[in-house]
Amino acid sequence: MSVAQNWGFQTLADYTAPYIDFIMWENFSYDVVGEDEWALNRMQQLVQIREKFGTQVMTIGFNDEEKSRALAEKYHYKFFYNPAGSYYNTWQ
Repeated sequence: MSVAQNWGFQTLADYTAPYIDFIMWENFSYDVVGEDEWALNRMQQLVQIREKFGTQVMTIGFNDEEKSRALAEKYHYKFFYNPAGSYYNTWQ
């Protein structure tokens, strides 16, 4: 069984990293995080957490698939693209 955490980056850094297999970062879209200082600092922090604890990062982008995927891959994050945004529970 894998254990995941959704957001809570500081909680991950301070408390949960030894117990979490991966953290989810929703709206990892380049236009939101690609040039944002806070987000870029979190990306570096998550790399350090991965190196220390093995915690993986799963990202979901909603816009600009190509740039968002390239940014995720730069940090060796897993990337999923959902053009419908954060609406995961829709009937089809």
